[in-house]
Amino acid sequence: MTWWEVEQMAGYIEDLEQAMDEWSLSGPQMRREQQTIDTLIDKIQRRLEQGDEDDRKAFLMQLTEHVEQLRQQLAERLKRDLPDRR
Repeated sequence: MTWWEVEQMAGYIEDLEQAMDEWSLSGPQMRREQQTIDTLIDKIQRRLEQGDEDDRKAFLMQLTEHVEQLRQQLAERLKRDLPDRR
């Protein structure tokens, strides 16, 4: 994973956090974002298991914490979004 990829993930997470703060995501959008976040977490975890430079590893661990918090927020909001579920 290159620094560019890590920066792209961080930018995506920042944008998603802003959307969450603004409550601008619908139920279906949140479910799609939840799937994307699951993919990101898997990708980060695989990279962390491979071992990496210490500075990148520290950043990835911080990124993992942010992603996990977002996943929890999405899950909580989706629990409240019962009318949209099918």
